[in-house]
Amino acid sequence: MAEMLLDSVMTNEYKKNSIVLFDRGYPSYQFLGYLFDHEIYFVMRVKKQMSRLRSLSKKDGEVYR
Repeated sequence: MAEMLLDSVMTNEYKKNSIVLFDRGYPSYQFLGYLFDHEIYFVMRVKKQMSRLRSLSKKDGEVYR
């Protein structure tokens, strides 16, 4: 559902000027891939169990890619 919504509203102009905020319940590797592939800037809470991201974690828990 989130991908369908983003496809309908994220024009190139919005992509350049927007950061999408996600709360719990959205993270999956497939959805993260979608966001990266579509060059959508975002902030998302993820569980510590997402081990691929943990290796990128900063000391304070922030993750950057």
